[in-house]
Amino acid sequence: MVPLALAALALVGVARAGSIHVDQASIFLHRGYFSDAVAEVDAGLADPSSGDAFALYSIGVDAAWELGDIDHVLVWSAQAADLALDADAHDAWQARHDTVAATWGWVVVAGPVARAALDLAPETPVVDPEQKRIAAAVAQRLQAPQALPTRVALPAGAWRVNGATVTVIAGQTAKVTLAGDAAGLGGLGALRALRIQGEIGVEFVASPSAAGRGGTFAVTLDGPLAASAGALRLAGSLRWAPVAYVTDEGRAVVSPWAGAGGIALALERPLASGLAVRAQFGGDVTLIEGVPRMCPTTACGGAARLYLPAWGVGPAGEVAITSRHDARSIGVSLGGALGLGRTVTSGVASVAGALVPWALPPSPIALGAMRISLSVGL
Repeated sequence: MVPLALAALALVGVARAGSIHVDQASIFLHRGYFSDAVAEVDAGLADPSSGDAFALYSIGVDAAWELGDIDHVLVWSAQAADLALDADAHDAWQARHDTVAATWGWVVVAGPVARAALDLAPETPVVDPEQKRIAAAVAQRLQAPQALPTRVALPAGAWRVNGATVTVIAGQTAKVTLAGDAAGLGGLGALRALRIQGEIGVEFVASPSAAGRGGTFAVTLDGPLAASAGALRLAGSLRWAPVAYVTDEGRAVVSPWAGAGGIALALERPLASGLAVRAQFGGDVTLIEGVPRMCPTTACGGAARLYLPAWGVGPAGEVAITSRHDARSIGVSLGGALGLGRTVTSGVASVAGALVPWALPPSPIALGAMRISLSVGL
């Protein structure tokens, strides 16, 4: 779109040259400082001494277009058409105005929090490559947290905003209010309402007296800590981590009764191209299986071991890289936990086909876990 402004500037020639606002706005436009160019155009139009409104409108239309600022594009292109020096220039500017007016509309996005990152995606394909480019640039900028409600210009058609569908009609303003899981952004993110995420991966569990490894299957529910907390979230998770270990007799055991639950504070920051990095730190209550202890009963033969469950409490952390789109995400996470706890103190053991009750004094235990997971979020 920049060549049209250049042609307009050439057309006005020396007779309209000399405005410092025109010169400065032109420099900003060519260097890609589009917001600065729009601000300079506004300043020039407010300055009675500038005397070069046509050139300012011409530059302002191109700068506003690059920002997806359709309101300014429509107003300034109409003004440029009115001030054009000949019929051909008038028709060119009027055609540009009419094309934008016939193909763009607005959406007001509201939600349950004061600020939110937005994830926009077209359900109706945007055919025009220039409109598609500008709409994609607008969508990328909106991945950073925005004050809500906010008004966004988009090409006419069906759009998804954080998973909620809205129809944009040319020249009209639609409204979408995000709530529940439709308000979660994802990637990069998104609106920080409740979000549910599932993980599947491999977990390694170790303590000074027991070690094992197995799968980890987790469900995490998180939401905004407060409306003003921005990207800071409060997360709660429940993790099922069946663990495998080998007894002294060489028998492989897979125990399903292991896992963890906890809460954490999470900070999520958007990166480029829909990616986001997330770090969280909190506390977990962990349950593991397979802690060996000497059997305290004579029925065990004096040398047999019991493999006991144990629990621990301690800090836990996680770092994840996710790709978020349409309020859904997929990512890879690396996490771990440390804990201090104790084994259970009584139970029943199966020895030589018989059930033998046993009791032990509390036995302190230190434990640690590390996991790598593939996550899918909704």
